[in-house]
Amino acid sequence: MKKHSTENRWDDPVFVLNKLINAVIFILIALGIISLVLFVIGIRPYVVLSGSMEPKIGTGSVVFVNQHASFAELKKDDVITFRSGDATVTHRVYEVDGDKVITKGDANKVPDVGYVTANNFVGKDVYMVPKLGFMIEFIQSWQGWAVSAVIVVILVVGSLLTGRDKEEKVEK
Repeated sequence: MKKHSTENRWDDPVFVLNKLINAVIFILIALGIISLVLFVIGIRPYVVLSGSMEPKIGTGSVVFVNQHASFAELKKDDVITFRSGDATVTHRVYEVDGDKVITKGDANKVPDVGYVTANNFVGKDVYMVPKLGFMIEFIQSWQGWAVSAVIVVILVVGSLLTGRDKEEKVEK
């Protein structure tokens, strides 16, 4: 049961592949746990599809929205997400008028037409990650699904190969 001399060295391709596979699995598990925790506490991600909030929130950013935020406590300059028809919009509170809120995109010259009310209010934005939405949109496309499937196959095959190689080294 003698160990191979390069088993724990970075110049061994099997060792490097095994470390890479473990790192990817760890990252995926960590992202899954973070997503679950955010979901449980009412934080939802939304991809920004237009430049109406530039330069603060660019196209392709992901905003994390607290769905438990109080509509009654909104104030001028809060960034909120709301439903407008079939779309979900993220804009800044321009004015609070009793039980109605007027919003405006930072890049827009005039306030939005119509009001946000408690009925179409989704939540208050708590965090933003630039450009992450482009990756999410890609992953949700058929090309993204294909790339993801190939990566999973490579990880599984690589994991099986590194496991078999370890067994062969132990037997020698």
